[in-house]
Amino acid sequence: MKILILGAGQTGFGIAQYLKDNDIDVTLIERSRETALAVRNKSNLDVVIGNATDAEVLKSADIENADRVIATMSSDEQNLVACKIISALFNVPTKIARVKSPAFLRGEVFDILLKDSFDVDVLLQPELEISSLIADIIQTNGALDVINSENVAVVKLRCRSGTEIINTTFKHFQEITDLNLFVINVTRQGRTFFPSSSDILLPDDDIYLITTPKQLNAIMTLFGYPQQEKHKLLIIGSGNIGTALLYKLIEEKPNYEITVLENSIERAEKIALNFPNANVVHGDALKHSVLKELALKTDTAAVLTDKDSTNVIAAQLLKQLGVNRVLALTKTNDYKSLLSEDSGCFGVNAHEITIQAITQKLSSGKTVSITELRDKTSNIVQATVTESCPSLGNTIESIKVRNRIMPAFIIREGNLIFARGHHILELNDELILSVITEDLPKIKKMFPQHV
Repeated sequence: MKILILGAGQTGFGIAQYLKDNDIDVTLIERSRETALAVRNKSNLDVVIGNATDAEVLKSADIENADRVIATMSSDEQNLVACKIISALFNVPTKIARVKSPAFLRGEVFDILLKDSFDVDVLLQPELEISSLIADIIQTNGALDVINSENVAVVKLRCRSGTEIINTTFKHFQEITDLNLFVINVTRQGRTFFPSSSDILLPDDDIYLITTPKQLNAIMTLFGYPQQEKHKLLIIGSGNIGTALLYKLIEEKPNYEITVLENSIERAEKIALNFPNANVVHGDALKHSVLKELALKTDTAAVLTDKDSTNVIAAQLLKQLGVNRVLALTKTNDYKSLLSEDSGCFGVNAHEITIQAITQKLSSGKTVSITELRDKTSNIVQATVTESCPSLGNTIESIKVRNRIMPAFIIREGNLIFARGHHILELNDELILSVITEDLPKIKKMFPQHV
């Protein structure tokens, strides 16, 4: 497979590096000579310097042999025009365009941008992906990270002392409950390992687990995080991400008590008009007296302004003022040391989420779909059993590799089944597995790709 990426900025470079690491042929086109040379100097990526809307530049990047084009340039309009030109001049099967403006995803505009006019196959708005992840974390009390899909939920949490499952083996706590959960990995004192049934859960262990969405609340309660009906939330910053988060939470959790702090008086007035059930406060996110008053009536805070430094400082202040959980949006890892789960004040990296969202779109329609966990040690893989699959007719036990490739669920004829060793894989089964990064090549051999 060959993939052409338009734009070698932080997002484009991150996607290209991910693809290259997975042995996919990838080429970047970048208009800025300085940016292109910087990417060449720090990687072994192929970068063509030029305008991605120029047919000759596209040809020099070997677009005739490209299977995918991903437009990640800074301008929404450039991304859309590039996809239109490529559709008119070249036979590229799939075109993905990143857009930032919410106006591009409203009603008839969305339809215009897709096949009818601009021939975009996948339209990706990072703000929606980011706000969706933040909403999932907020709505799952105790979660440090959440990956939700129609069939399974993956959650990261910290083990609490005083619960019945602490200081017991994994085998024991799976025996004492009828809940279907599978522990993917454990991080203990900075070291991550993949547990066996005889390993013991200890207080302050950070674990990733996979379960069904229906059982998630019960499992969080089991680990000492009962889910709250009433929740007091503070959102700082009402830009695209903050506004998208408001829409999602008010639609899904109308009983939330939401306060919005916004420094722009014009934007504050607009939010108050569009969200009459939210308490809108005009003020400075870095003013201690403002935060002190708001912290008294806040369980969770999401700091989402467009400045990393403001978000990190405000998050630290809110944590000092007693807010239970604080999420800070960042675009870089410059402040990573100041945002740790140990302190209950952690970061959500916008570019990492965007890269993950695009790489997931790339695997859409394949035999194997891969989602990398944020700790980058493990992956959730959804694989389809086809006629060419060597595991067809074999048991789940035959594909299991202890602590490395661990089947969790089977989707068979629309039914979700907790995977047991004796289950036999049938044609068209969809298997959901936890796989460590080093063993992904083995999975691709077990489940041959069909694009």
